[in-house]
Amino acid sequence: MVKSERSGCLEASAAKMRRTKALLVSLVSAFASASGAAAMPSETARDWLIKQVCVDAADVALSVDPYPACPAGTSARKLRFGEALPYHNIDQPGGQQSDALPGRDRAGREIYFHTFDYAPFGVFNLYDGSDGFDTYVVRDGWVSSPDTRDGGGFGTVFFGGHCSLGLGWVYFPEKGFLSGGEVHQPIAVRYWEQSGEDFPGSCPAGYSTDTLTSWKFAPAFPFGGLGGALAKPMDAMVSRHGFRDDKAFLANGHMEVFYFTEQYGLTRWEVWTPIAQGGAPSSDCAGTGPFDYRGVRFIVRYCHDWSKVVPAVPPQPVVWLLPLSNLLAHFHFGEGFEKNWRATATADGSPAWSIQNSTLPADRLQAPNGVRTLRIQSAIHQDISAASFVSGARYAYGISGRARAGTAKVRLSLVQIDTAGAMLSESAARFVLPERAGHYANPRPSVVLASETVLARTRLEIDRRTVTVRFTIEPLSPGGLELLDSWVIRLDDPLTADVPSPARD
Repeated sequence: MVKSERSGCLEASAAKMRRTKALLVSLVSAFASASGAAAMPSETARDWLIKQVCVDAADVALSVDPYPACPAGTSARKLRFGEALPYHNIDQPGGQQSDALPGRDRAGREIYFHTFDYAPFGVFNLYDGSDGFDTYVVRDGWVSSPDTRDGGGFGTVFFGGHCSLGLGWVYFPEKGFLSGGEVHQPIAVRYWEQSGEDFPGSCPAGYSTDTLTSWKFAPAFPFGGLGGALAKPMDAMVSRHGFRDDKAFLANGHMEVFYFTEQYGLTRWEVWTPIAQGGAPSSDCAGTGPFDYRGVRFIVRYCHDWSKVVPAVPPQPVVWLLPLSNLLAHFHFGEGFEKNWRATATADGSPAWSIQNSTLPADRLQAPNGVRTLRIQSAIHQDISAASFVSGARYAYGISGRARAGTAKVRLSLVQIDTAGAMLSESAARFVLPERAGHYANPRPSVVLASETVLARTRLEIDRRTVTVRFTIEPLSPGGLELLDSWVIRLDDPLTADVPSPARD
C-alpha cells in the first residue's frame, strides 16, 4: 500500500472511530439520564480492575455496597493497596467469595488480582484444591493476565510472544477500549508448577496465533437476578477469549467471557461451549443462553456472578499469595535453587534436603514431570537485599507444606543483618503443620492439596545499617518438612493505616 492510500485509510478509520465513540457517548448519556445517574464510564483501565468503596469525611472505608451509589454524605474511591476490605463480593449461590484488589509486584509496580476463595473464607489455603486467583497488569498497551491458580492446573502462566510474561491472554487495550475491538494475540500456556519448574517456567517453544480475543462496552448489563432475585444493571467491559474458527473448536472448544465493572472489578465469569457439544446451561447465574457469536450457537456451561455483596464488620485484611509479589528467588525450589538457598549441616551428617517430583495423577494432570517439593531435615535460609524492602511497610512471611508424618513444628524468621554479619533485629513465629491429604469437596491424593500455608505478619522498619534480610525455615521436629512454596510478600504501603491483625493465619 502506498503512503497516500495508507493515510486515506487511517483518516477514514479515525472518522469511523469518532462516530462510534460519539454514538457510544450518546447511548450512555441516554441511559444515565433515564437512571438518574450522571457518571460516564471511565476511560482509565485500572478503574475496571479494582473494586470501589464508600468513604466518610475522614476517608475511612465503610461496610456498605457502593451500588447503585454511595450513601448521602459519603464519597466513592478505589480500594487501596493493603487496605482492609469493608465488604466482600460473593457468587449467587454463596459458595465462593471473590474480590478485585490492587497489589504490588516484587519491584513495587502496581498489579491487580481477583481472588477465588472457598470456605474457610479469608484464608489462603490449598488443601481443598480450590483457592486461587487471576492476576492482571496494565503494561505495553494492554490489560493482560500473566498468571492464574486454580484447583486443576495449579500454578499456570500465560506467555505472550517472545517469552513475555503477560501480553498473551489480553482482555482489552489500555486506551480506547470503550469503542470495542478484537485481536489475535500470540499466546502459550505454561503449567510451571506441574512441570516441576520455578515460576514462571521455561520459555515456550511455540505459540498459538489463532485464538481470538474481542472486547466491547455493555451499558447496564443485568448482573444478579438468579431465581428471580433483584438484578443489578451495571456498565460492563466484556472480554471474550478463546474463539477459533475451526471444526475442532465446535467439537471440543470453549470460550471464556469476563465482565468487568467499575463498582466491583471482575464481576462475572462464564465458559461458553457450542450448543452442539451438549450439556445443560449453568444454574449458578441468570441469563445463560443460548447465544449466537460469530455464527455459532453457545450456552453458558459454567458461570460465577459475584455481584452479591456481604459487609465485612470489622473490615478484613486480605493476605493472598501471588508469585508476582514474592521477594524470594526459587520460592518453589526449582532447578538451581541452591544458588539462593543455604542449609545448616545436620547433626548426623545426613543430607540437609532432597528433591521430590510427585507421580500422583492430580499433580501431573497438565504436565508429565509432576509437582516438585523440597524435603528438609535442617534449617535453610535465603538472604534478600535490604533494597528490596520498603521501610515501614507490613510483610507476610511463611511457607506452604506439610509434615512428612504426624505433625511437624517449624520456626520462621526474618532477620536484619549488617555488613559484618551481625543480627540487628528479628521477627519470628512458630507453627505446627499437619500431615494432610486433600479433603473437603473433592478429595484427591496430591502434594499440593496436602499442603497447608502458614504465615506470620510484621511491620518492618529497616535499620539504616541493614544490608540483607535473612528468611529462615527451621524444622523443630525430627521427621522434617516437605515444602511446596516459601513466601516473603509486601502487604501495604508505609502510609497505609495499620489495621490490627493476628500474627498468623
